[in-house]
Amino acid sequence: QEAKEVPMEEKVDFEWLGQILKQRMLPVEKILTAKGKTLINQMAVLYHLTNQEIEKALIWSINEEKDFLFNEFKEACLYISGGEKQHIALNIASEKQKISVQQTRKAPKSREERFIEMLERKSPKEVLEDLADGNQASQQDLKIISDVMTSQGLNPGVMNVLIHYVLLKTDMKLSRSYLEKIASHWARKNVKSVRQAMTLAKSENKKY
Repeated sequence: QEAKEVPMEEKVDFEWLGQILKQRMLPVEKILTAKGKTLINQMAVLYHLTNQEIEKALIWSINEEKDFLFNEFKEACLYISGGEKQHIALNIASEKQKISVQQTRKAPKSREERFIEMLERKSPKEVLEDLADGNQASQQDLKIISDVMTSQGLNPGVMNVLIHYVLLKTDMKLSRSYLEKIASHWARKNVKSVRQAMTLAKSENKKY
């Protein structure tokens, strides 16, 4: 049986996370709301965090009134991502994803198809580092991406297209204002897929 690639939106094990919260006598329904789950998934994909790391960040960001503080959670994820991380498991998972994609290919894909697959598979942090020739993404750049991604409600794949587009247009400088301008436009247009984002970036190129 072929390995099934896990969509970016399903990286976090919310059932397990809910059990952790119950064990700590915390209100699951109050914390894991639809908005809360969206933010948790966005941060997990952006910073390539494990479920255990997400748990640490989540517990850190719950106050005495048992409220889930979004800004504190984002800060905690940024802090955790900057520490020493074990990449072996992530590398194995990445290789499995590549094999899965290769196995399901029935015919050679075009360059654009392969590019779309890459943007759908990678995290924004990985895309940023790929474009910087493998150099580690700065915490400042990651915070900008985190803020834009969460404020405009963009999914990771669409954010990847946006990062790629903006860096190529601004001589590899990550401009917050430029990111926010295009992100707000895409949010209004309800862009949800990599292909939609690429099509819009091409058609709106002169306007941007």
